[in-house]
Parts: sequence; C-alpha cells; structure tokens
Amino acid sequence: MLAVVRTMQILDTLSKAPQGLGVIEIANSLNIHKADASRILSTLEEEGYVVRDEVTSLYSVAFQFIAMALRYMDGTQMDDIVRPVLNHLVQNIGESVQFAIEQNRELLYIDRVDGIKPLRVASMLGLKAPLHATAAGKVWLASLPDEEVVVLMKERGMKAVTPHTITNLEELLKNLSEVRKQGYAEAREEINPSVYGLAAPVFDRQRRVRAALVATIPAYEATAERIDVVKDGVLASAEILSQRLALAW
Repeated sequence: MLAVVRTMQILDTLSKAPQGLGVIEIANSLNIHKADASRILSTLEEEGYVVRDEVTSLYSVAFQFIAMALRYMDGTQMDDIVRPVLNHLVQNIGESVQFAIEQNRELLYIDRVDGIKPLRVASMLGLKAPLHATAAGKVWLASLPDEEVVVLMKERGMKAVTPHTITNLEELLKNLSEVRKQGYAEAREEINPSVYGLAAPVFDRQRRVRAALVATIPAYEATAERIDVVKDGVLASAEILSQRLALAW
C-alpha cells in the first residue's frame, strides 16, 4: 500500500514540474530514500508513465499518463458540457474563468478559459484549491455545516497564503455565513495578492454543491460596478452548468 502511495506522490510531484526533476530532488521533496524513489521511477519508466531525458537524466510525466486523464475527461463528456459555458461567460464579462470540481472533499481545478484582456491571471489548472483562501473553496465550505468546517480546518490548517488570507476560524465561519446569504463567495487577494476572485456554486440533482465556477479580476479593477457585472454573469452561468451537469451527477 505504501508503494502505491509513494508512486502517486511521485507522479503528482512530476506533474508540477514540466521541466523535469532528478531522483534526488524528488526524494528530498517527498522525504523518502533515494533508492525507493529510483526504484519507483524505473518501474514507471518501464510502463511508459514517465520519461527520462538521456542528457540531463531528469524525469517528467509521459504523454501516456496525460492521455489517461484526457480519455477520462472525454468519457465523462465534462469538456463538452463545461467548455462552451466558460467560453460564453468570458465573451460576456471579458475576465478569465476557471472551473473546479469537488472530489474526496477537495476542490480540483479542471478547466480554464483566459479572458480577452492582455493581463492574465496565473492558472490554477490541475491544482487543488486551498479551501479557506479561495472563492471556489469557500463556496464549497459554505455548503457544509459549521461543525464539519471546523473539523476540516483543524485537520488541514489555515495557512496564510498572502497577508489577506483568512487564518482565524471564527472569521472564516462568519465569512461563510455571508456566502450562504448572498449565494456566491469572494476572495479579495487571499490566494494571489493582486487578484479578486468570485465563485458561484454548481449543484447536482440533489442540490448539493459539487463544483464551483470562478471568475478572476485584477484587484485594481475590482470596483463595485465591475464586481456586479461579473457576479451576474458567473451566477447565471453556474445555474446553466447546474442544470446540464445534473444529468450526469
């Protein structure tokens, strides 16, 4: 069982380093023995899930592994449902938008469409949302009873990502209460010091929050008027996604 966990940890680490990593770098980042990392990497290379550069000896994720994820996405028809809604939303509001889905009590960003403006916000694609520091995370947390939120935050911690990140549990619970009342969540420079994020919930057929639709605005442009425009667009698009995805959930 431990070998399986180590294998997945190595693949996850490599997925964040497209330039490749050496055996020692991987072993040190995961706090495992170099020999263990080398053995797992050799097996993954033999099976075609990682590749090793013959010149640098750095390992990176192979396209076979990426193809698995693409086949899964194609099988769920998620891209066919989500991408058109994201494209339409970007055309309406002009800002970058992202889509995060809940799985195993985590929110993972699985799709993104850039805004039409020259300024681009850093992508979260393929990353897990820090639940307490992102609009997407707070939308999902707000769907839980406060008691569950307390347990989750005590388990995972509330690390400060920026000086604006909420790190106090009482303050977070108060913020989530507002999210429930207004129907959307905001993150004001909490995950990125120059970005305002706004997220709306996406529901399944039982009206459980299963995903979040997020729009990001450069903080200096996040005026009340601009936020209202973005909010209306995000809420409308999230409801469309809820209706369409309910057929699959």
